[in-house]
Amino acid sequence: MVCKNCGAEIYDADKFCTACGAPNDIPRPTEEREIPEWGLKAFAFRRKVRKVYLIMVIIIAIWAVLEKL
Repeated sequence: MVCKNCGAEIYDADKFCTACGAPNDIPRPTEEREIPEWGLKAFAFRRKVRKVYLIMVIIIAIWAVLEKL
């Protein structure tokens, strides 16, 4: 492939020309992936676990502050 700006040879996969730095304006196909249902459930579970950890840390921090009083 040839750069439209300077005429240098560039690879199709290059996003920019290595000679002049001009962007390579080749439209690239976007790949849409389907997220499996188990992946969504695992993500939701991890969010719940993070919330529980955060609540535990807050409770321990409050407890530590109250112990010093």
